[in-house]
Amino acid sequence: PAPEHYKIGLPAMRFADGARAVLAVNDHIRITGIPPAAHQYVVNGRTPLEWFIDRYRIKKDRESGIVNDPNDWFDDPKDLVAAIRRIVYVSVETVRIVEDLPDPMEQAPESGVLAALRRSPLAGADLDLTRPREEGREVIL
Repeated sequence: PAPEHYKIGLPAMRFADGARAVLAVNDHIRITGIPPAAHQYVVNGRTPLEWFIDRYRIKKDRESGIVNDPNDWFDDPKDLVAAIRRIVYVSVETVRIVEDLPDPMEQAPESGVLAALRRSPLAGADLDLTRPREEGREVIL
């Protein structure tokens, strides 16, 4: 395709199938093979790809008439497709990483300062940690 075929147009980007595995960027470009895992990572109620589709569309402000055209944001029109691929990749990898995390309800081995103090031979010992107080001691501030 020619460089102008990579540009966002009207209608706006949209999923071309019910499984959301195909993204129609415009009448010339369709991105296929979007894995289901790309739709499992959700930020504030939407997937990153849904946020991208919502934000990367041509909009005209009613009051000022200023046109916000995401095509102007890329030096090379092919960078739009590269950005979509990166978003899908990051979403899938995030899902994979989150799935590999240990169950938060599992007991993690204790570590750190508090764990070291609990293992100390002084833990549980009846130590007198009170200090003698002198009555009438004057403190100058």
